[in-house]
This record gives sequence, C-alpha cells and structure tokens, in this order.
Amino acid sequence: MQFSASTMFNPSTKAMLDLANSLKALKAFKGLISFPDPLFDITVGLMLGDLSAVKRNPNSMAVCFPFFDQLYLLFYDPIFRKKIVPENIGNLLTPLGLSYWFSDDGANAGYGLLLHTDGFSKEDVILLISVLDSKFGLRCSLYQRHKGQYAIYISAHSKERFIGLIYTFLHPSMKYK
Repeated sequence: MQFSASTMFNPSTKAMLDLANSLKALKAFKGLISFPDPLFDITVGLMLGDLSAVKRNPNSMAVCFPFFDQLYLLFYDPIFRKKIVPENIGNLLTPLGLSYWFSDDGANAGYGLLLHTDGFSKEDVILLISVLDSKFGLRCSLYQRHKGQYAIYISAHSKERFIGLIYTFLHPSMKYK
C-alpha cells in the first residue's frame, strides 16, 4: 500500500502541519524585518534611559525579533552583560531619540537640565557629553549624584537649544519637565 499526504493525514494532523509551516514562515519573516527608522531612534533613546534587554543565555536572542537582539549587542558588554554606551553613539542618537531619553530619564534642574545616567560608567557618561557637545552643540558637564553614579548637566546656556531640538517630539504629558 502506498501512502500519500491525503491518505496519511487526517484533518487535524493536516491542520497541525499547516500551523507548523505557518510558524516556520513567521520565523523566517521576523528575520527579514528591519528596524523601522523612527522605532530605532526611539529605542536608542530609551536604551540610554531605563530600557533594558535580557538574554537568558549567551546563545539566545534578547527578545523574539532580531532587531532587538541587534540593540542588545550594541548596548551590552558581551562578557559582563552590563549595559554600556556604544562607541558609535554619535551615529545612533537623533533628536527623536534624545526626546525619548529625556522623557524617560530627564529632569529640570533649576536653570539647566539633567539627564540621569546612573547605570553607566563615568567613561560612558563622558562619551555621551562629548556627543551632546559635538553633534548637538550643547554645553554639558559631568554631575556626580552619588559615589560612582553620574548624570549629565545641560547648562542654562544650552537649555533653550536642547528644548528646541526635542520639543516637537515630546508627548504633551512630558512637557512639564
């Protein structure tokens, strides 16, 4: 007796096979999806804030879509699995990303503004200050909040320029800052 797909599978088995093929197609599709520009810019800003990514083990992905895994590779030290500032942050950070970073971890500091960077090393914060100066023309300084915890102080002279960069991207609920 010869078996064919139609005689070998009952309707429920065929449905399961169709589902398996659909899942394979979805997995392949996820691998082809690129990170949409606005979403990438927003996520870079949030990664400078409180957003984090987790890998359960070194061979797993950070989350189910590969572009989040790419962000993990940019923002985490591969050995210590600690969040870092990528060396190419100057190429990654945009005014849109800056607005999300400020919405997440920014504060009014009287005359100037603060960007909280407590989780980053002093060297990473200095790199961010350099990028804010060279790319956006902002006068910033290192502000030590606690031992080993730093923030970026955006000077009163640069406050208006900073607000001008991010204002159109700020959600109305964040404009109080």
